[in-house]
Amino acid sequence: MLSFDHVSLVGPAQALAGLGLRLTPTPDDDRHARIHLDGSYLEWRAGELPAALRGTGWFLRPADPTRIAQTLAALDLDAGDPTPFHGADGTWSDITLGRGALGAVVPVITHRVDRPDWPPRRGAAHPNGAVAVAAIELATPDSAALARLLGRLGAITRPVDATAGPTAPAQLELGSLRLAVTGGRVPALSALTLRTRDGRELRIELAATGPEGRAGPAARSSGR
Repeated sequence: MLSFDHVSLVGPAQALAGLGLRLTPTPDDDRHARIHLDGSYLEWRAGELPAALRGTGWFLRPADPTRIAQTLAALDLDAGDPTPFHGADGTWSDITLGRGALGAVVPVITHRVDRPDWPPRRGAAHPNGAVAVAAIELATPDSAALARLLGRLGAITRPVDATAGPTAPAQLELGSLRLAVTGGRVPALSALTLRTRDGRELRIELAATGPEGRAGPAARSSGR
């Protein structure tokens, strides 16, 4: 039903330095770029939080955009109507799920309406060899509610190690994407793990709060 599309990141350009990722600048917008992977991407918008990246949202792509609204309604999810999003270089259709206190850790359902071939192929290799997002770590005060919502979207719960303590993250899988859901003071994307073409995994820590000390907004940047 759904597959991983992208994660939106905000932070200063120097926070990306040394990660071994190749940025594709957005035409006519020097504060926005994408990091294309195989069938997905990372979106970056320049921000002012010193020396750190912050995740502001993550996005899933429907296999059948013409039926996704009906599918979500049949699952009795609190989903809004499809809403156009006009980015710097294209147009998307977004469906926002009811977030309540979960905030940015609830995914947005999205697809690009002006580019049926989106997202594009990765192109030239990244210096670090990254080809995909392997895992996303999500922190929220109500981890059980988030795990239930993700399960209704098709995520499968993975068995937890019997030796793990009561605070061990819930482990889920959505297609090839691993999701770790743990408790936290504020809703936040806390880390990404990239998979390389030779099977290595590279973990990127994300800052939990914005410059004002609050959880980041559950929205994409203006570029998409």
